[in-house]
Amino acid sequence: HRLLTKGEPIDPELVLTMRAKADLQGWAHALQVHPDRTADFVSFRPDELNYAVRWITRGADQDALGLVLPATAEPDGYLAAKERGRLVRVAPGEKFRCALRFGAMDADAATQREQAIAALRGEGR
Repeated sequence: HRLLTKGEPIDPELVLTMRAKADLQGWAHALQVHPDRTADFVSFRPDELNYAVRWITRGADQDALGLVLPATAEPDGYLAAKERGRLVRVAPGEKFRCALRFGAMDADAATQREQAIAALRGEGR
């Protein structure tokens, strides 16, 4: 893992598109672990939102992180998604539903989630 160092510029921005791996219950997870070992988390279902976008910017007047932005397509726009055959269409009267879980975790819960993510990635901590 590469950690971003405090104050390291990322200007104008860094945008990554990832495919997330689901756990046995169908959820994918992302964590931002803080120095005190607490964490912020986002969980989503890749069978509903099959892309995970991470957005980071850090410059003289901004410092922001989109930990994981679950999506139905990559962030390069409508025409690119259409060209790749990845548009999700919702007809009038139809519904599109997806589930998200997000929030903050104490250090113990963060450690448990970090270990579960490592196991999914085959890192076996």
